[in-house]
Amino acid sequence: MNVKDALQAIYDEHNKLTPTIVVTVAADPAHPLHERFVWDDSEAARRYRLVQASGLIRSVSVTVERQGDKPPVRVRAFVADRDTSPAPVEDDDDPLTGNYRPVGEVVSSDVLRTAWFRSLQRDWQALKRRAGDSREFARMVLGDVRDTEG
Repeated sequence: MNVKDALQAIYDEHNKLTPTIVVTVAADPAHPLHERFVWDDSEAARRYRLVQASGLIRSVSVTVERQGDKPPVRVRAFVADRDTSPAPVEDDDDPLTGNYRPVGEVVSSDVLRTAWFRSLQRDWQALKRRAGDSREFARMVLGDVRDTEG
C-alpha cells in the first residue's frame, strides 16, 4: 500500500486526518506507515529538537527600510541557504540541519542574493502548482503585487 492509500484509509476510518491519528495508527508495527517513522525515542527527540530549532530560526524577523515613500517591510532575519552551502559535514547530512544566513549578508552578496532568488522562484513555482488555476488565488496575488508596487 502506498502512502496516499494508507492516509486515505486512515481518513476513511476516522473521518478526519490529523498527525496525532496518523502516529497513533502507525504505531502498530504491522501498519504500512510504521516504517515511515522513527520509533527510537532518543533519535525522535533529537530530530524534533532540530525541527524546533529550524522553526525558531525562521520565527525571527527584522524591519527593512525601503527607498522613497514606500513603507518598511518585515522579513525573516535569517534566510535558508539551499544553493551555496558547503558539502555536508558530520551531523549536517540530516536535511533538518540546513544552513541559514543573516538576510543582510544575503542581500549584500551578488552570489548569495542570486541563489536566494532562485530559491524564492522555486518556492513560487511550487505555490503556483498547489493553487492550480484558481482565479481567486490569481486575484489575491495580483492585489498583493499592486500593493507592493504602490
